[in-house]
Amino acid sequence: MVASSAWVGWSCCLALAMFMASTALAADEADLAHRNLTLGITLRVYNYAHLAPALLTGSEEITTAIFKQAGVEVAWVDCPLSPAQFEEYPACQEEMGTRDFALRILTRSAAEKLSTGDEPLGFAPRCHEDERGCVLNIFYYRVDGLATQGRARSERILGHAIAHEVGHLLLGLNAHSPAGIMRGIWSRDDIQRMAWTYLLFTPDQCKRMHTNLRSRAAEKQTREAISR
Repeated sequence: MVASSAWVGWSCCLALAMFMASTALAADEADLAHRNLTLGITLRVYNYAHLAPALLTGSEEITTAIFKQAGVEVAWVDCPLSPAQFEEYPACQEEMGTRDFALRILTRSAAEKLSTGDEPLGFAPRCHEDERGCVLNIFYYRVDGLATQGRARSERILGHAIAHEVGHLLLGLNAHSPAGIMRGIWSRDDIQRMAWTYLLFTPDQCKRMHTNLRSRAAEKQTREAISR
């Protein structure tokens, strides 16, 4: 009887150890899956300012490069400017998710209708993690005004401005920092630096964006699972 009791006790301990190990493994796999969620965003572009294709493409490359340095992928989708053009842009008709943002490049007349101070290059309202299709606005005439000063070309300033406003969507309204892409007011040196390199997000800002994007991706997966 003693031997039998010991065997039962040993079996229970073994079963418990195996259960705990499998539980820990499942937790590790879940954590790994959570970390491996694609850290990417999609920007749907509404080119109301009618920028030339080469200028727009150049600015998109700048924005993409800045976010690549932050470990975030960027996809671009051109969108129609009127209902008559809807059929020409089928990719833009898909339902928007929490990592899909609408980029509006505005004319001067449209920009002046928005109430903004300090003459910013753009504006992005608060975007909650479960909110779909958040909007960021770029005031191109101000970008062009900076470019005329000769320190950096329009596409480089525009690319940085887009990255800055996307940063607000992912980091919040009070996300300005003393230096880098999220600096509240770029100095002359900042603009000049844009001509040959990039203003970047800080390591802390990168971590916060990653956390934000993982939460958005997890929310999408949960929503899709519920809808099945």
